[in-house]
Amino acid sequence: MILQNKVALVTGGSRGIGKAIVERLFREGAKVVINCATSVAEAQKVADSLDASGNSTAVFQANVAARQEVRDMFAQIIERFGRIDILINCAGLGISRDSALALSQEDWDRGVDVNFKGSAYCATEAIQWMKEQGGGDIVNIATSAIYAPRGGTIPYSAAKAAVVNMSRALAWEFGPCGIRVNVVAPGPTETDMVKMFFTPDRLAKTIQEVPLRKICQPEDIAGAVCFLLTSDAAMITGQTLVVDGGRSLRHLES
Repeated sequence: MILQNKVALVTGGSRGIGKAIVERLFREGAKVVINCATSVAEAQKVADSLDASGNSTAVFQANVAARQEVRDMFAQIIERFGRIDILINCAGLGISRDSALALSQEDWDRGVDVNFKGSAYCATEAIQWMKEQGGGDIVNIATSAIYAPRGGTIPYSAAKAAVVNMSRALAWEFGPCGIRVNVVAPGPTETDMVKMFFTPDRLAKTIQEVPLRKICQPEDIAGAVCFLLTSDAAMITGQTLVVDGGRSLRHLES
């Protein structure tokens, strides 16, 4: 129960990696707020499975790319729980086309709005409350594709790279306030998003590119996030922890 009584918000927490993070933080004693943009029933099902009483969980619907909705969500969290100790920015939108030339304006806008602006709006809003409390922890979820992007994924991979640089800037500025900001960059992880974008043949090829010869499970990412929230990571801020079974080491091949 290393996060006993801390209040945590997980954006995109109704499924996949976000759901695994919600479950892990709850097991470690945190009161967990699940954010979702549309899947309210799914998010509520996750919350009820953890805490039927609703005393230690809550669901708030908000589009993280809409700044006023983010502000309203944080105000509701503070009203409900009195504080915000942890923010996990997990909401994301995968975009993949055959070529950069095939990307539409909607692809660019949605990729940047959700994957970068959403994290930025939530992080800066959380920091305003954390400053008053004397500290807090933020972990932004990026992707190992920031090191090996493909043309058709630019709105996703470039926006996530921007999240990394934003995290470093926030860590530098608000470290004196007791606020730590870090990044976890997952490799391919067994979620609905991977099933959507990876054919069986491509997935098999990807597994052969991973030194550990398997892709990540959502629980692997949740464990890395949890580590960064503990006292063992008290002097870690502004860093990116890649969790991909070693796949991003491909650039070391001769």
